[in-house]
Amino acid sequence: MKSVKNIQKITKAMKMVAASKLRAIQTKTENSRGLWQPFTALLGDLPSMSMNKPLICISLLGMLN
Repeated sequence: MKSVKNIQKITKAMKMVAASKLRAIQTKTENSRGLWQPFTALLGDLPSMSMNKPLICISLLGMLN
């Protein structure tokens, strides 16, 4: 009986840790959405761009950390 209670406590703690990690990832995702909008707008315009014009890409990976 005691081992069942211990397993329940461990399971509850693991669920709390997983929920906390999920919340942190969701917050980071929501905060980075604004960074991707200009990037996706640029990619959406690629078919209409002339190949004679230079394309400049800026890395956003450093900004996400």
